[in-house]
Amino acid sequence: MKPARGGLAGALPGAWLGARITGRVSEEGLRRAIGVAILVIAAAFAVEATWRT
Repeated sequence: MKPARGGLAGALPGAWLGARITGRVSEEGLRRAIGVAILVIAAAFAVEATWRT
């Protein structure tokens, strides 16, 4: 699978889910969810960087 297709495969469900949740969750809840997602992504990058060295 090409990287662009992989990104699209993750972006579409994420956009759909985000659109559904935005009106139901408070601003604080959305901020926390984004913060958690950023931390998980950062941890995944750190693990990948460790394995590649």
